[in-house]
Amino acid sequence: MKKIKSRKDYKCYQCKSAIPKGSYYTRKSIRYGETGIRGYDGKVHTWEPYRISVEVCVSCRVAAGGNV
Repeated sequence: MKKIKSRKDYKCYQCKSAIPKGSYYTRKSIRYGETGIRGYDGKVHTWEPYRISVEVCVSCRVAAGGNV
C-alpha cells in the first residue's frame, strides 16, 4: 500500500485513534451497504455493493499484514 501524508486530521477506521496532520496513513476500500433485498412479491433484487474509501493508520495496516 502507498503511504499518504495527511493534510488534515483524520480518524483511523479500524482502531479509532487520531491520525494527526503531517503523519502518514493508508487508504482501504470497504463495502458499504447491502447487496440485495427481498421484495414484497418474494423476488430477490440484487445490485453491486457500494464501495467507499476509508483512512487507516499505518500501524493497523502493518498489523493486518498489508504491505506499506
